[in-house]
Amino acid sequence: MVLLGPPGDAAGLAPRCSFDAVTGGDAGELRTRAAVVGLAVEPWPAFAREHDRVRDAVSPAPYFAVQSWHLHPAYVDRLASAVERTRSTAREDLHVLFTAPGPEAEPEPGEVVFLRETAEAVSARLGLARRSIAWTSGVLGPSSLAALTALTEAHGRSAVLHCSLDPLSRTDDVAAEAAHLGVELTAARLDRDDLAAVLEAVVATVVDHEQLERAGR
Repeated sequence: MVLLGPPGDAAGLAPRCSFDAVTGGDAGELRTRAAVVGLAVEPWPAFAREHDRVRDAVSPAPYFAVQSWHLHPAYVDRLASAVERTRSTAREDLHVLFTAPGPEAEPEPGEVVFLRETAEAVSARLGLARRSIAWTSGVLGPSSLAALTALTEAHGRSAVLHCSLDPLSRTDDVAAEAAHLGVELTAARLDRDDLAAVLEAVVATVVDHEQLERAGR
């Protein structure tokens, strides 16, 4: 496995398998593997160009690039579990707000649809009746501030469960925005152990798929 992602984050999870380590000359052992799987530490489409550099670095080992894993069952299950645990200890009428960092540049449609798709998958798993999506930075579409403002002013919501799709737990402004609006905010998100388990599950899925393909099944 090779982890692609922001400098420091991939290295913090798997130092020897990070993009910087592998493309910086530490790929010798990987070149002898039966296969190498590359994926980003973020579930959405990201770091696509880096896959070519990793493929060259680990050659002649076969390389399989995972473009996104935002709908992998392991990720959806753990997000749903985090939301359910939080809901069980909070107010029953919580509205769930799913957020993710928006791309900094003008995105392609396929680069932003992940937020809606993941929110819909988790909502279907839990039967959520009240939920919405927003970006914590960046691009076109609803911002977290706009979403929280609409929930309080237009819908009279005073309690919101914030589910961040960002497994890196980067700081965002949602808590400060909620406090400014007088919203009671409860947070549900994955921790580093959850992320490690999901990444392992994604890699296992790729390996199983390739083994079945080679077996002609």
